[in-house]
Amino acid sequence: RDNNSRCNDYQPPIGLTALMPSSNIGVTLAEYPTFFFYVPDVNLEGVEGEFILINQDDQEIYKKIVALPAGDSIVRVKLTPTPTLPPLEVGKSYYWIFSILLDKVDRSGNTDVAGWIKRIEPNSAVKNQLVTATDKAKPAIYANNGIWYEALTSLANLHCASPNDKTINANWRSLLQQVELTEIAKKPLSQCN
Repeated sequence: RDNNSRCNDYQPPIGLTALMPSSNIGVTLAEYPTFFFYVPDVNLEGVEGEFILINQDDQEIYKKIVALPAGDSIVRVKLTPTPTLPPLEVGKSYYWIFSILLDKVDRSGNTDVAGWIKRIEPNSAVKNQLVTATDKAKPAIYANNGIWYEALTSLANLHCASPNDKTINANWRSLLQQVELTEIAKKPLSQCN
């Protein structure tokens, strides 16, 4: 999941990392899910990110240029409906690539991470739990049912809304520790506003 970034031979302590299970596959319930990436502690002035989504037919169906905040923080990339991007289909897997475009011409020096996302239909028990659950209770329901993207997104939203809430902070750390991203759990979420 980690790639070394070549930035004048400087190696940041943690490379570009997707907030993902170690299997590199995560499931979602969303038609247009949100992805999270840790951006290394490097100078990103004038540097952009690029997110690409590829369908099962190996067709690029979405591309988004992402403004990068200061390094050493977590950036979120939300899929947005476009004429060419219909909702993710239930039962289908999609491949995504997120790159830091250090050099737009010679891409060999760029740093990227990649993984899979699959949209599923929740079973009736999960649906019923979610209908009655408070916003604070939803992340645990998602996490307990292996619905990675919503577990992460719902917790990130709570974390942004109540940055000093000890329980939410502990849950955020716990979720990321479960996928061996303990160090990244301490990093700031860059787009809370």
